[in-house]
Amino acid sequence: MAKKEAAPDMVEQFAEFKEIKNIDEETMKTVLVESFRKALENMFGADADFDVVLNPNTGDVQIVQNLQVVKVIPEYNVLMIKGSIPGSKGSIVLIEK
Repeated sequence: MAKKEAAPDMVEQFAEFKEIKNIDEETMKTVLVESFRKALENMFGADADFDVVLNPNTGDVQIVQNLQVVKVIPEYNVLMIKGSIPGSKGSIVLIEK
């Protein structure tokens, strides 16, 4: 059986690229975040509202879809939300201010 190769460490790869091309860290982070934003725009449309948070030390990327509450019906415990809610059926959705 062939031995599986380890995936390249993204943090190391981008650090090396940054040094080779002589790009400052802030510009590199901006380019990465904007790349994610463009990919999300291509997938969900230009009006999709996402926040992209990049941790340059760990390489972690968090993508949060911002949805709009259209109407609240407290007597039925109902929130009407514009946009699709991610997740599978039966999963819990946390709604915060």
